[in-house]
Amino acid sequence: MTHSIEVDERFKVTPETVKEMEVLREKGFSYRKIAQMFNVSPATAYYWTDDVYRGKQRKKNALHRQPSRNRINAKLKQDKKFTWEYAVGYIAKMVYSEKHKKKPSNILGLPWQYWDTYLKHEWKNGQIKIK
Repeated sequence: MTHSIEVDERFKVTPETVKEMEVLREKGFSYRKIAQMFNVSPATAYYWTDDVYRGKQRKKNALHRQPSRNRINAKLKQDKKFTWEYAVGYIAKMVYSEKHKKKPSNILGLPWQYWDTYLKHEWKNGQIKIK
């Protein structure tokens, strides 16, 4: 396993600590026990000893570092081929969820009411047809 951890004071663990954690995990120690030994949380022990989990977390964190518009575009392109119909459906779902929140937020920088009016207008005129 290769790790992108360097000697950096922001990290709670060092490369040597990670190697020790991996050895203990292979011997059958629980994440909680490993965490107690190294004075870190069980989530930290899990993160550094499980490559699949670490990969998922890094991908998830990368999406959070992007501005919201880029995050939405990345989500749209992530699993499905980007189409206008898919984008409209995605925005419609976001509008529906924002309507029912106590403190609604903006969608792509505009209030949800704007998107609701826009979608109703386009559907009324037959411009939008979602499959």
